[in-house]
Amino acid sequence: MFGIDNDENLDKSTSESTGGHTLMGLGKNRKKKPRKRYSILSLIGVAAVALIVGTILGRFVVPKLFAIDDTKKATPAIVTTKAYDNPTVIFERAKEADKMISVEMPYCVVERMTKKSRFFNLFDIPFSESGYWMKFVGTIEAGVDMSKATMDPVNEGDKTLTIHLPEPETFGNDADLKESGPLEGTEHESVINQLSTADTIAFEAECKAKGKEEAMSQGLIDDAKESTEKNLRSVFYSAYGDKYTVNVVWDGGAAGKEQ
Repeated sequence: MFGIDNDENLDKSTSESTGGHTLMGLGKNRKKKPRKRYSILSLIGVAAVALIVGTILGRFVVPKLFAIDDTKKATPAIVTTKAYDNPTVIFERAKEADKMISVEMPYCVVERMTKKSRFFNLFDIPFSESGYWMKFVGTIEAGVDMSKATMDPVNEGDKTLTIHLPEPETFGNDADLKESGPLEGTEHESVINQLSTADTIAFEAECKAKGKEEAMSQGLIDDAKESTEKNLRSVFYSAYGDKYTVNVVWDGGAAGKEQ
């Protein structure tokens, strides 16, 4: 009995001894690494050094790297008015317009167009009349040929500019095709004396001539003179203000001086 008990006790002790050795081996493998710790004083020291370095850079180094030299500022351009010192320059620029259109006047002419055949200029051939009533609307332009304009030497004593101009003339006489045309219900055409394109063109030319006469009778030329004088004075006023008095003489300009 004692032998058996001793053997069992020996096996238990051996097993316990082996188990203890195994646990000790596992404990060695599970050792933890020590943690790094920084003191509060070290962090404060680093922050203080960074603050000092940043202050030095911001106050002394950076301004020198990006310094602006005030002595090298650009000088503003000086605008001269020498071109306007002589009124003759202004006058020559006005002449470059060649033709100064002063006024436009509309007109309306209503005329009857008639075409008849005559027998040896003794009498009208019966049933040979063709024609219609025509409404002709147009606009006529009047102005001055500035190429013929001249100017006297500038009188600096009384600040006077004297400009010589030719009489105004008409430069354009355009028909309004939308408003012009035969009046409805007034057209009639003979079989033996039909209207041609040449007849229509000639009749329109007559209407333009009558429109011009109508505009002239309503003061077209006088309006052109008034408008031209106003435009010229406005040109010199823009350059000099009230410095000069502009006098306009309608004596033909350069053409008038040649006669």
